[in-house]
Amino acid sequence: MDAFFRDALLDNPAGSCLILQALANHRVNDFINIVDRNTVEEMLQEMAKQTFAALLYRKTEEALEQTLAFGGE
Repeated sequence: MDAFFRDALLDNPAGSCLILQALANHRVNDFINIVDRNTVEEMLQEMAKQTFAALLYRKTEEALEQTLAFGGE
């Protein structure tokens, strides 16, 4: 996940806020596990990475289920 954020130039506070704004309707306690972050920047980045990873996992799972259900090739 770190590499994706770095490659997409999202590994900074502004990039983290962009991700968090896009996922603003998601419940934080569903997938956030932040342990001992020292700065607001570190906390923002960790929240953005974890929320994005959870969304990516969920969407991948949905795509796989659809492929199985509809016999995708």
